[in-house]
Amino acid sequence: MLSGPTAEDIRRTPGLRLVAPLLGIFWLDFPEQWDPMSPWHDRRVRLAASLAIDRQSLNQAETLGLSRPTGSIVPRDFDFAVPIDAPPYDPTRARQLLAEAGYPNGFDGGELMPFPPYNSMGEAIAGWLQAVGIRMRLRAMERGAFMTAWREKKLHGVVLTISGVSGNAGTRLESFVTKNGAFAQEQVTQAPVYHLGFPTGIGPRVEDILATPIPGFYLSPYEDLKLKKP
Repeated sequence: MLSGPTAEDIRRTPGLRLVAPLLGIFWLDFPEQWDPMSPWHDRRVRLAASLAIDRQSLNQAETLGLSRPTGSIVPRDFDFAVPIDAPPYDPTRARQLLAEAGYPNGFDGGELMPFPPYNSMGEAIAGWLQAVGIRMRLRAMERGAFMTAWREKKLHGVVLTISGVSGNAGTRLESFVTKNGAFAQEQVTQAPVYHLGFPTGIGPRVEDILATPIPGFYLSPYEDLKLKKP
C-alpha cells in the first residue's frame, strides 16, 4: 500500500521496480440522499459532487497514474459488468447544478469520512468539493470503528469507501445496492472515483510475483513467486 510519494521513491531507486495490480474501486457514498430534508436528497447535488472531482489528478497524486478512473463500482473486467467511463471533471457545471438545486452559494455538506487509512485522498476530494461550494469537514476514523459504523448505517454526510469483493457484477453489487445488503441504504447512488492500481515495490532478486493472473488479488501465493537465477 504505497502512497504516491513513496511509490515515486521506489520508481527512482536503482534495482527496484513498481507494479500495480488493479484491486478495489473507490467511490463516494451519500447516506443522506434518502432524507428529503438533506441537500444530498437532490440528484443535481450528488451529480455536482461527482463532477467536482478531478479523478485523473487524484490518480496521479495517490497512485502515480496507475489506477483507472471509472464511472461504475463494478470492475469492467468482471463477468456481466457494464463498462462505464468516468464522469468528466467539470467544476463549472457542478456550480451550475448547485445553483439549479437552490444552493447558489453552496452549502454545508457535513462530514467526509475516508476509508482508513486513505486520509490524504479524502483531503483532496474535500478540497475539490469546497472549490465548487460544498463545504465538508474531514473525519478520520480507525478502521474497525469505520466498518462498524458503516455497516450499522450510522455514517452521514459523504463516505469515501472502497470494495474489493471478488466474483462478478452481481456479487460486487449485492452488499451495496440490494435492499438487504450489509452496507446498502435500500437503494444507493454513488459517485465512483477509480479502480485502484495498488502500487507494489519489487526488489532486484524477484523475477515475477504474478500480480495480475488472479484478478482482484494483491499478489499470487508466495509459493508461486519466481526469483531470478543467480
